[in-house]
Amino acid sequence: MEWFQLGMAGLQGLAGAFRGRAEREAGRQARQTAYYNASALDREADALDEESAENQMRMRAMQGVATGQAAAQTAASGVERSGSALGREMKVATRFEQEVNDLAARSLQRSSAMREQAQMERWKGRQAERAGKVSGFGSLLSGVVQGGATAFNAFK
Repeated sequence: MEWFQLGMAGLQGLAGAFRGRAEREAGRQARQTAYYNASALDREADALDEESAENQMRMRAMQGVATGQAAAQTAASGVERSGSALGREMKVATRFEQEVNDLAARSLQRSSAMREQAQMERWKGRQAERAGKVSGFGSLLSGVVQGGATAFNAFK
């Protein structure tokens, strides 16, 4: 009977070790998954920044065209480019510049939110890894204690 109980004690300790390893590995995998998701968010934020820069450049080009058209219309009408004619050009330029600024602000807000979400994913991954390590150590310790108790009972 004692050998059987000793064998059971060893198996309990081994089972605890395997459970502990599996829990640590699960935590590590959760961390890797979170870091992968975070890098995808970072790439998406980078793409959004690039798209925004391209759109701002296009809008500034459109601003130049629209301002030039307003000046050409003024010149074609035979009116001097002064007073209200210049005011019209300024309004066109100001409107486009405001649109460019609004676009930049919206893009910055969205990409910042994505980067913050990526940071949160990384944090969650680190927490999952830590939890896996603690849980794994607890399972290992539990298996050793249960095995020790079984071994102790074998020699009573």
